Order: sequence, then C-alpha cells, then structure tokens
Amino acid sequence: MANTFKNAGVAVGSSETVIYTTASSTTAVIHAIYLSNVHGTNDGTADIYVTDDSAGSDFYIAKNLTVPKGATVVLDKPVNLETADVLKCVADASSTIQIFCSVLEIT
Repeated sequence: MANTFKNAGVAVGSSETVIYTTASSTTAVIHAIYLSNVHGTNDGTADIYVTDDSAGSDFYIAKNLTVPKGATVVLDKPVNLETADVLKCVADASSTIQIFCSVLEIT
C-alpha cells in the first residue's frame, strides 16, 4: 500500500463545485477541510457533502455552515472516501468561499 499526501483547493461557486474525487483503485482520508471567507463585507454559507458512489446518494458533512467575513472555519474530523466518491461544496454566493483540504490517498 502506498500512501500519498495531496492538497485539494478551489474557489466555491453558487452551484455544485467538486473539491476532490477519489481515483480508481484508491481510497482517501480527508484530514481537514478549511473554509475561508475571502469577501470583505459579507458572511457566507456553504454546504459540504459527499456523493457516495456505492450508495448512489449525497450525504452532508455540513449544511448551511456560516463562515463569517474574513474568517476561516476548520472541520478537523476525518472523512473516509472510497473509490469514485466525490467531495463537493456549494456556497450561497460566488467569490465568497475558498476551500482547501488535506488528503491522504491510499493505493
């Protein structure tokens, strides 16, 4: 088994934004998710969820999570992903939330 640490970061839009997709023959552990509000005047909210490929369903990690203007919210509990699972986020407005994840891939 090979372990590889990766980073995944994106600016989150007001429509579904893919943050990370687990590659084939791989499992992954998301060690932490950092949501930063880069807007100068407005608070933002975000939904973070996983599309579980084997279940064919979406499951929320956070729903209507408020990220105050100029602040960062950290979700520091691990999230385990199987092959083809997808971590996604959607924000209430574009150009407000950036998200960064620390990922351990296991092949």
